[in-house]
Amino acid sequence: MEPQEVPPRQLLERQVAVVATLGEVVAAVTGRHRDARQRVSPVFLRAALGSFTRNLCEILDHGDVTSLRYFGVPSLGRALAAFEATPEACDNAIAAVVAWRKMVDALQGRWGQLACEAAELCAATTQARDPQDKAARRGTDRDKLVAAGRWPTVDWDWEEEEEVASVGGTRDAWEAAAASEEEVAINEEEVAMSEEELAANEEEAAINKEEVAIKEEELATNEEELATNKEEVATSQATGEAVVAASRARAAARRGHWAEAALEPLQRLVAACDSAIAFTRNMQFYLWEINVILKFGDQASRDVLEALEAKVAEFQQLWDASARLCREYLLGTLELIDKLLLSPYGGPGGPSGPGSRVVTERCREAIENIPRLLWGQ
Repeated sequence: MEPQEVPPRQLLERQVAVVATLGEVVAAVTGRHRDARQRVSPVFLRAALGSFTRNLCEILDHGDVTSLRYFGVPSLGRALAAFEATPEACDNAIAAVVAWRKMVDALQGRWGQLACEAAELCAATTQARDPQDKAARRGTDRDKLVAAGRWPTVDWDWEEEEEVASVGGTRDAWEAAAASEEEVAINEEEVAMSEEELAANEEEAAINKEEVAIKEEELATNEEELATNKEEVATSQATGEAVVAASRARAAARRGHWAEAALEPLQRLVAACDSAIAFTRNMQFYLWEINVILKFGDQASRDVLEALEAKVAEFQQLWDASARLCREYLLGTLELIDKLLLSPYGGPGGPSGPGSRVVTERCREAIENIPRLLWGQ
């Protein structure tokens, strides 16, 4: 068991620090930010902070030494008085220490859970401040069915045919000459017709060239219009993407207004909860010392009895001071914090709101009165 290092006053101040820091978080999420139209914080954060506030209330309101007797927790003072009167009552005193140790251990566990809640709120706020918009990539693995159509193949038997023309050599020479003259006349007529067709074709070709030139000019005009349209489309797409990006940036910035304001006090709230756990560690150390004296001390020695009385008195004094601190100052402050969380937008919350100022003032007053509470006044 490590020796206690934190003075009692600081232990109680750390409890007040948790409440004060919670008040700063609530002031941050209920205040106005740069964009007045945007909700100051999402519903989940207010609900989570409300649950955190109630859990903190239950932890701090652990009851004093007298009231705990009605819940089955024995009084260490009474157990020690019985021990002084009858030394054989040592087992009863040790049993009382064990009962207190179980309750303090449970309280320490609840402080640890509260610190985890604060850490989760801090992580959620960090994500809201730095949103990472990731495009959803959905892969659809589907089997591609390829229909392969087979045409029936037909084997064809190709046969090469040859025509052999034979000319009879018995024709007369005049018949051959006559045929040649007729062919020449036909050829001359065909040439004349070809020249006429060629002239017509040349005229038609000239007309076609003119039409082609006109079409090429129209095509050039169309290509220029197409290029202009493509440029306009690209400009429109770029403008649309810029508008969408700017809209998303503004939305992200609005979401980040409350998160940016709440993140720093939330981080301090996590640290404050971790620091406040020292109260239960110190109480465990007191109980460990008392148990060691009961088990291994000389029961007949007056010094041992005085040491027991001193340790039990310190334990009960600190425990009761913590209970009074909660009852007289912190419970009312936590109730006010809960009301601020339930108040409508633009209500008494916010860093400069009247409700937040009252929370700060009550926490300051609680710290100023800790010495009085420790002295039992």
